[in-house]
Amino acid sequence: ERFLGGHERENLSYLVVAASKAQKAQRIVELLRHELKDGGAAVVFCATRKTAQTMSELVTAAGTPCGCFHGGLESETKKDIQQRFMQGELAVIAATNAFGMGVDKPDIRVVIHADIPGSLENYLQEAGRAGRDGLAARCVLLFDQEDVETQFRLSATSQLTKKDFSSLLKAIRTRVRRLKSSEIVVSAKELLSESEGTTIDIDARDASTKVTTAIAWLERSGFLKRNENNSRVFPASLRVATLEEALKRIEAASLPVVMQQRYNAVAATLFRSLTPEGVSTDELMLDAGIQPEECFRILHKLEELGILVNDIGITVRISKNAQSSSSVALRNLDELERELLALMSERAPDAELDGSPQHLTIRPLCSELRRRMGLAEGDSRVSPRIVRKCLDSLSVNFGAGAERRSMMQVRGHGPDSMRVVLHRPWSQIRTICERRRATAQVMLSRLVAELPAGSRESSLIVECKSRDLIDAINGDLELRSNLTDPAAAVEHALLYMHDNGVVELDKGRSVFRSAMTIQTDPDALKRHFGVDEFAPLQEFYSERTLQTHVMHEYARLGAEKPDKARQLVDAYFSMPRRRFVREFFKGRADLLKLATTDESFRRIVDDLRHPVQQALVTMPEHGNHLVLAGPGSGKTRVIVHRIAYLLRVLRVSPERIIALAFNRSAAVELRRRLIALVGDDARSVTVLTYHGMALRLTGISLAASDRRGGAVDFGRLLQDAIDLLEGQSDALSDADERRDSLLQGYEYIFVDEYQDIDAQQYALVSALAGRRLADPDAKLSIMAVGDDDQNIYSFRHASVEFIRRFQADYDGATTTYLVENFRSTQNIIAAANQVIQRAADRMKVDHPIRIDARRTAEPPGGRWAALDADQHGRVRLVTAPADPNRQAQVVFDEITRIRRVDAEASLGDIAVLARTHGSLDPLRALCEIEGVRYELLTREGAGTQVSLMHSREGCRTADVLRARRSALVSVAALRRWLARQSRRERENLFWQDIDAVVVEFAEASLATKVPAAELLDAFYEAARDARRSGHASALKLMTAHGAKGLEFRHVIVMDCADWPWHGEDERRLLYVAMTRARETLCVMRAEGGRNPYLVDMGTVEGVVDLLPSARPDHRPDIDYHHLVLGPADVDIGFAGRHGPGDPVHQQIAGIVPGDEVIVSARQVKTRNGHVVGRLASKTRLDGPGTVSGTVSA
Repeated sequence: ERFLGGHERENLSYLVVAASKAQKAQRIVELLRHELKDGGAAVVFCATRKTAQTMSELVTAAGTPCGCFHGGLESETKKDIQQRFMQGELAVIAATNAFGMGVDKPDIRVVIHADIPGSLENYLQEAGRAGRDGLAARCVLLFDQEDVETQFRLSATSQLTKKDFSSLLKAIRTRVRRLKSSEIVVSAKELLSESEGTTIDIDARDASTKVTTAIAWLERSGFLKRNENNSRVFPASLRVATLEEALKRIEAASLPVVMQQRYNAVAATLFRSLTPEGVSTDELMLDAGIQPEECFRILHKLEELGILVNDIGITVRISKNAQSSSSVALRNLDELERELLALMSERAPDAELDGSPQHLTIRPLCSELRRRMGLAEGDSRVSPRIVRKCLDSLSVNFGAGAERRSMMQVRGHGPDSMRVVLHRPWSQIRTICERRRATAQVMLSRLVAELPAGSRESSLIVECKSRDLIDAINGDLELRSNLTDPAAAVEHALLYMHDNGVVELDKGRSVFRSAMTIQTDPDALKRHFGVDEFAPLQEFYSERTLQTHVMHEYARLGAEKPDKARQLVDAYFSMPRRRFVREFFKGRADLLKLATTDESFRRIVDDLRHPVQQALVTMPEHGNHLVLAGPGSGKTRVIVHRIAYLLRVLRVSPERIIALAFNRSAAVELRRRLIALVGDDARSVTVLTYHGMALRLTGISLAASDRRGGAVDFGRLLQDAIDLLEGQSDALSDADERRDSLLQGYEYIFVDEYQDIDAQQYALVSALAGRRLADPDAKLSIMAVGDDDQNIYSFRHASVEFIRRFQADYDGATTTYLVENFRSTQNIIAAANQVIQRAADRMKVDHPIRIDARRTAEPPGGRWAALDADQHGRVRLVTAPADPNRQAQVVFDEITRIRRVDAEASLGDIAVLARTHGSLDPLRALCEIEGVRYELLTREGAGTQVSLMHSREGCRTADVLRARRSALVSVAALRRWLARQSRRERENLFWQDIDAVVVEFAEASLATKVPAAELLDAFYEAARDARRSGHASALKLMTAHGAKGLEFRHVIVMDCADWPWHGEDERRLLYVAMTRARETLCVMRAEGGRNPYLVDMGTVEGVVDLLPSARPDHRPDIDYHHLVLGPADVDIGFAGRHGPGDPVHQQIAGIVPGDEVIVSARQVKTRNGHVVGRLASKTRLDGPGTVSGTVSA
């Protein structure tokens, strides 16, 4: 049978045009002008609603009237747009695939596809809208390679995963256990909110549809049975004898026509059901054609008209636990909501006038609410989850009749922000909330009164009639006088308490919102939703993947070989599948199983060109893996490509992935690489430091804490996060609920530098991964990457023992050795192996690092084998004076030699590493004398540092952002402002640091505008790990510890007898220092041979043992001692003791970083002799009485 979609119609011509995303709008405008110059109409099909809206606006702006049509529009709006198009008022429609079926406009001259559809069938069907009058028409497909990835992504987001079924099933089990009933009543959204492990976005348009589909599939697999909702209205409740009498009373009420029709339909349904069992609310809503939220109020109105008695039964679960009783919960909610509204109205008092959005960043919001409520930072009564629920309850429709609308619109804006737009004035919102809380209190008191006396159970089920609750409201004279519709008030207050966890509604909920009655079987619930149950659905999804590949192949061929594309279409609809695949996908059949293009697969997998890395990247979707990766082996690359493989090939949702990095710099680099590899697909992957993860879990804001004058205890912060995950906090009532809620559906965790974690970080990773949980479905798959040979932070309490017990910690864990070095020459590798091979208890003892396979044929000295006529790229082991003064001269000669031998070498390619920063002082002085530009990249003691956000520059930036805390900030505008500040103070590197944070944050969020409060928190988090990338033309000086994670073409390692040559930490530190080198390595050995790790290095092939050509003399002119004086070293109160008019304030204000000052007689003076400060009484300076210095902050 031939396909009749339109490709056989001779009046249609098909064209595929290659166009990038940036080019498409202009191409569409040009096509429309050309094709419609003689009249007619056009349709532009788009993959998403957003694209359709944007395209409509662009085409209209270009002078052609264009409507927008998609499934999210109101039915009346869609009807109007379609009518205007059919009548010729609109020449063009920009639409999603919701448009087209049933549209038979004969004069459509061109159908343009701005994005490729999901299948060839869809494309031809949509293109077939053109030329229905038999005249010539064109079908144009604009093709961009990335569009295929978009189509795969859209397809993936519409799919259910095995994890979704497991999570929904777990939520059902939990609810059955909590309610102690095998039959539960729950709405799709409620079930989803309790199923934190799912990939279903609760705010997505198709969320409820996905849940009901999953429930139907679970029913098909025998896990449960979905019954009709069992809230019933009984015939005995009728108070009139006939339907005619009921209709007369309804007519006499003078209701609006539409409302009268609904009341009539409900009455007719009730009179048709004369059985003793009555009619269920499901039947009532279906037969009468009303929505769940209308049912209760219609029944109440019919009661007021004397037609029936509203005796619908309602069942509520109430908590009596002393600490978390329903009464306490409502009291806490009352205070939280009051403070939340007060805070929001203070920040945006005019929001009700201009409709501008308010952007709330959750963590600083939580911190400020705790402050206002007098709670300690981290108090679980105010958490991101609780605040989000409170905000959501402000967004539900409120009121009755025409006045029924929400107080505000609340939408998620990334993982940490909410976007709020007011629908009512602040005064009205406060009044409504006060009445809702008052109603809730009256109803809760009525329900609590029904509890049996003396009961010791922590929670109890209360049953009552809806009439009882309405009577309770009417009995409160003050409350009743403020309510126009008691039935609506009952509905809103019950759902308000239910949504915020005060009580739990069960029976009768279906009369307030659409709900499912689910009957479970205890034995069936013990089963797991396995591969066999998921297989039929997986087969269906695989077919969709194949169809997208076929569409991609058609587009590719259409752009390059149109005749071949036409052959593909004919073959697709005529050939058997196997033959079609052999014909058009020869040698690529395996690709058809993957939800990505061959180009994307090549970048993610094939371009690695290394079998071990490829095997790690393409491992099965789940499992625990330890990667022992030597220096220069591409460990970060493996993490990036593995995450990309999950995102692009296996189509794992980015919200399910966590990557933890050792510091902010590493997190930024990992995120940057990921975005470069897969672009927008990486947008929602969580990449954080350990402290960043703890901040997100606890809802603590560094910016808010700083403003409160309290320093954050980061040890306490980590422990609080661990307690939350492990159920040691009272933030949630149930441990499993707590962890699931906090982890928001995470399924994969990646940990870099696993060898450097300490006990708290280990506990946090364990809690995140669910290491100690019995339920396998609750555990995350973990990939940890590290190297026990590079554990150098024991002084920070990092322990190599954690990486050594990884396999014992995680079930079925595998270990892979990644030991091919892509960085260093063979000579450098051999020297490094000599140092580390004698280390005790090594995990890679049988797996020494080696040069990568592609370089094995190169000379052992690499490029320098030919450049260096003397040593041919061998490692230089130089015995030098232990005195830092003399050794600095030897090192300087080595720097000069490198630059003389290699004309391409710049100072920025060379790094000098020392054990302590004091050893670098003479070298710094020598560089200054010789005019050699250098940068000291080692971190000084924490007491001498001025935090980025405590600097004047940081404070000025914070003030700018706080003034816009509820708005989005333009990244470009903020960078222009920073550039102006930087031009005024060219030597001030703080402005560069701030700009770097802005750029990093914008890249991570892939946004041109970002929430001000969220950016402010990013500054405070960055301040803990400030870094400067350095100038490409400056020599790099640093400690060996500071060099971890970096690499340089040329490395010189100093030994000024300051290495404590004992213990395995020092051996590993020297190994790390040596393996930073790519092309050349020079290791100094202090005279006297105290270094046991270098005793026999000279015997290694590829190492040359040398003495300096001449022993240098001591140079007094480089005996400088560089000292950094920080806040703890100066008299902070000096300026404050001078009056407001004193000149000292103006003189201090005029100082900028880079200015020279003099310290004399314990006074800090400018070059002009003005005293601008004093040293602290405890500060002692050795040396001459007058010391010169430079202002750094």
